[in-house]
Amino acid sequence: MLQAISIALYRKVPLKPQLAAFVAPIWEKLPLRDEVAEIDVPLDHVNFFLFEKPWLDRRRRTLRVVQEAMSTIVAGQPFEAKVVSSRYGNGLRDLEGVAVAPLRQREDVGLESIVL
Repeated sequence: MLQAISIALYRKVPLKPQLAAFVAPIWEKLPLRDEVAEIDVPLDHVNFFLFEKPWLDRRRRTLRVVQEAMSTIVAGQPFEAKVVSSRYGNGLRDLEGVAVAPLRQREDVGLESIVL
């Protein structure tokens, strides 16, 4: 059900061309099970929430920290600062080789493509 909701919410979100070129192949690699494809998610009944500006500001700051860490990783440099949480930062530090190479090769897709 989570995959069906994710597809219904995010698959058709308009993206900047550079980001779309990066994201489209990722969507294509995600396997879609037959039973998930058949789920009709009633988006008009999905519970969303209204957020206040301080909440959004905190999320933007968090995303900026992640962007900076990813830029550091893509550049092949180590980073020491905490990123979101120790566990999250440790996971980012483990990205290497094959996982980071496509990001290094995609100069046309900067992390600034993400709208804050």
